[in-house]
Parts: sequence; C-alpha cells; structure tokens
Amino acid sequence: MAIDLELWYLRSLKFMISHSYLGPKLLMIKAMTRDLAAFLYVIFVFITAYGVVSRSMIMHNQVEFSIHGIFSGIFYTPYSFLFGGSDKVLEGK
Repeated sequence: MAIDLELWYLRSLKFMISHSYLGPKLLMIKAMTRDLAAFLYVIFVFITAYGVVSRSMIMHNQVEFSIHGIFSGIFYTPYSFLFGGSDKVLEGK
C-alpha cells in the first residue's frame, strides 16, 4: 500500500507540472532537491572520513567490533559534532 501511495504522489506531481501556477515551482523544487542530494553526498563522505580517522586515532582497540559499535562510533559521533555535541567524546570516554 505504501508503494501504491508513493506512485500516486509521483503521478499527481507529474500531472501538476502542466498547471500554470504550480508547474514552475515544482520544477524549481526538483532542481533544488537534486542539488541538495549532491550536497548531502559530499557531507556524508566527509563525515565518514572524519569518523574513521578520528575513531581510529582516539579510540584504538576500544570500539567493539559489531554493527552497532561501528556505526555509532563512525557515523553518530561526527554527526553530533555538527551540532555542537562534544561531551567528553574527544577524550575517548
């Protein structure tokens, strides 16, 4: 049912492009979404690189080798640094 709803949204947006008022705005939103996706990809690459390097230097042999440990150490900590969350994380505690 969720796939059906998503397809309905896409078809209704395709129909609204022909509308004189909403059409240009939808095209602008489409272009901005494409630019945003490229920007988010670059941010993801930099966060991943920073997370791998910082966790390997600061917490050498302290991170448990599991899916949760790897993702929380590599992705969550650098992502929280974007918003100013650095409560004793840099010391490795």
